[in-house]
Amino acid sequence: MKIIEFCGLPGCGKTTICERLIENFKVCSSNTNVYCRKDVYFFKRRIWDSYLISRCTPMFFKFYKILNNFIKEYRKGNKRYIDRIYRLYVKLYKISIHYSDSIVILDEGIVQHITSLAHQQKIVNSVSFVRLVDFLFSNFEITVINCCIDMNETIRRIKKRNNENDRFNLSDVDEIKKILNIKNNNINIILEQFHGIRYDLDMNCSVEEIYNELLKLLLNYGVDKL
Repeated sequence: MKIIEFCGLPGCGKTTICERLIENFKVCSSNTNVYCRKDVYFFKRRIWDSYLISRCTPMFFKFYKILNNFIKEYRKGNKRYIDRIYRLYVKLYKISIHYSDSIVILDEGIVQHITSLAHQQKIVNSVSFVRLVDFLFSNFEITVINCCIDMNETIRRIKKRNNENDRFNLSDVDEIKKILNIKNNNINIILEQFHGIRYDLDMNCSVEEIYNELLKLLLNYGVDKL
């Protein structure tokens, strides 16, 4: 199973590009199972094989313990993301067992979920952090698309989004910059621990230009059906 996941600041265009990539994959790769984040969360196939159950249960328990050790360091951490990242891991593992030739494309993957765990606090490169990142990244074949965008453009998009659905209830530009710098710092710390395939994608262009550049990058990843 191959995982392509996007990470980056809010409003940088992760979901827009991801949805387009998924749509084209499903059209052009008819013989390959393609899963988006929603498909992963609602994947319901059970593991009936007793060997797989005995193998997975201790591993899932170990992961949950590692996860809780990490979140203890962040008293203001976003605890609801414990369940989200645990669910993401379990579902990805099940898909990898049943459909090893599938492709999973996530607009919010492992990097983004770990960032959300710390919420608006800086991630410290601690023992619990390294254990968490190593555990997650070692179990899957992942390519990370790091979406890079100018800070001022990010703020412009966030304000536009805030006007539409009040996602960011902030009006102070300095406060927004402070939060975004923390998020950006956290993403970089996580990526420093990631030793798989990673690409930096410039998100300051048009959607068409960004998507074409993404396809060129993915050709290096062995994806040649788009």
